[in-house]
Amino acid sequence: MTDKIYLYHPLNTLKPFAKDIWIVDGDIIHMSFPLGIKVPFSTRMTIVRLQDGSLWCHSLIAPHPDLLQEINTLGKVSHLISPNKIHYAYIADWKKKYPQAIAWQVSVFRKEHVHNISKLTLMQR
Repeated sequence: MTDKIYLYHPLNTLKPFAKDIWIVDGDIIHMSFPLGIKVPFSTRMTIVRLQDGSLWCHSLIAPHPDLLQEINTLGKVSHLISPNKIHYAYIADWKKKYPQAIAWQVSVFRKEHVHNISKLTLMQR
């Protein structure tokens, strides 16, 4: 068995998906499982321009400087979405870059996973 993962290049750059929708493929992360097993996973986020022109950023990847520059040309980031309990790794980093944005997380999210986020809005299931 090989641990090689093939990524969808280019990484950390906007890729148009549809009108006002972009995807961004990111770096590999390693998810830890019992017995010290770490499994590599590729990452991908989605950005949607809302009717008011602001941006909704879903399932955040690492905030690379060039990517942030590209995003800033699209509009104002207004929503940062962590859709489930395994997609939280970078939300604090994004909140530091976009303090005006509302950070959304599901209600099963544990507070100790969120560092340096002053405002967190929980989504109910």
